[in-house]
Amino acid sequence: MKNKYLEKKIKEIPHSPGCYRYFNDKGELIYIGKAKDLKKRVYSYFVGLNDPKTAVLVENIADIKWETTESEIEALILESLLIKKYKPKFNIKVKDDKDFLWIKIDMGQDFPMPELVRRPEMNIKKRSIRYFGPYTDSRLLKEGLSILRKIFLWRDCSANKFNFYQKKGKPCLEYYIKNCSAPCMINNNHSQSETIINKQSLLNKNDYQLAIKQFILFLRGGKMKIIKDLESKMKKSSKKKDFEKAAYYRDRLRSLQHIDKSFKMRDVEKQEKTKDLEKFIDRINIDLGYNLPAKKDFRIEFYDISNTSGSESVGSMVVSVGGGFARGEYRKFKVRTVKGPNDVKMLREILQRRLQKIFNFQFSISNQFSMTNEKKDISFSKKPDLIVLDGGKPQLGEIGRLFAQLKIDIPLLSLAKEEEEVFGLVGGKFKKTSIRKNSPEGFFIQVLRDEAHRFAITFHKKLRSKGLIRSRLDDIEGIGPITKKKLLTKFGSVEGIKKASVLEVADVAGKKLAHRIKEML
Repeated sequence: MKNKYLEKKIKEIPHSPGCYRYFNDKGELIYIGKAKDLKKRVYSYFVGLNDPKTAVLVENIADIKWETTESEIEALILESLLIKKYKPKFNIKVKDDKDFLWIKIDMGQDFPMPELVRRPEMNIKKRSIRYFGPYTDSRLLKEGLSILRKIFLWRDCSANKFNFYQKKGKPCLEYYIKNCSAPCMINNNHSQSETIINKQSLLNKNDYQLAIKQFILFLRGGKMKIIKDLESKMKKSSKKKDFEKAAYYRDRLRSLQHIDKSFKMRDVEKQEKTKDLEKFIDRINIDLGYNLPAKKDFRIEFYDISNTSGSESVGSMVVSVGGGFARGEYRKFKVRTVKGPNDVKMLREILQRRLQKIFNFQFSISNQFSMTNEKKDISFSKKPDLIVLDGGKPQLGEIGRLFAQLKIDIPLLSLAKEEEEVFGLVGGKFKKTSIRKNSPEGFFIQVLRDEAHRFAITFHKKLRSKGLIRSRLDDIEGIGPITKKKLLTKFGSVEGIKKASVLEVADVAGKKLAHRIKEML
């Protein structure tokens, strides 16, 4: 490095998360960035080749300053605050680019929650809406929010879902896995519900709003203020001998103080997933003679079928990239041509449709169906490195013949349900792998199968419930699509309508129709 002053400065920079600032020879701030490791990030600017824009930036750097944080997410938040405050000229892309994410919170709602948006609607005159950002790293922002949610416990559901569980009198899974404080239960009589694990942990409306305000304070860089406030509340609750409340504040305090550990744990989990994937690939290559590539973005697609005696049949495609789930690339299929309970033929239909997306095969499964009418999907056109089927030899044989017929070279596996045996196809013949049920490789493929089951069954149940709702409400004379939608929005489900009083139903449908609805249900 030619500049000895900068070389000395870089040696002083610690290996920790934080923000760095570059100044020119006039002392003007020209660039702000964030890093997981400040020393490594800053050093990278001065070694190797840079793109033209970065090269110009480096030529103008005369001094470096930095500020450490306790976690990556705090570095991301600090970066956003500093860029907004100082507006350095080399951060012009952040100021002008509409592709960066913002956090939107509408404090006018009873139970507000953070939403991610691309373009803030600054022209809307609604004083209750707050925007924070833009944030330059969408992946880190989403990871950070998933960790912060376990501290501030905001809801993350639609109005329909909120109303449904409110009427049901039982919170959803997010409450039980400690991602949400279940505000849908706040106005319910919890003493009559045995489904609530810890009735005292359900906060009132003011406590929920306070948690959101603390989250906003965190986004504004006020972490230490929140910590002091939680410490004060914990001590006051202890003095009042409200030990359950004190424990609640203590747990939030610890989580907030150790956000960096949550990120480190995530890094460890990712490394473990990568190792399991590598072992899985090695075992398949050794046992079956496949030539699966060992790469970071190795893509696996797992397929499953769900139906009830052949009715409302659906299929699921679950995607794993680099050993982790790529949930944004999952896909659901309605089975369109196969009648009756025939999982093998259903799987064939789904794989035909999937293959056409990859290779643009212009074939039709029947006269009733043509893939040329389906919407384009860029992520759906990605070719997988491996396809895994839920089922045994019948499923593997059927899809193997389809692949041979169409000259498809994607490797195939199947996972048999009973003994968790993994089969492959070698020279058109079945061959069982040596993957044991309780081995890391076995667990790896079983987790994929379980995720495919969950995704398929959830979709299947949704279709079935829609069918039940249609039949029970549409049989009632006087209920049209608009009234039906209003009723389901208000009460969440047919069960919710049944539990409601005639007066409550009358507010939506009118007195005469309300009496008819109650009689029919």
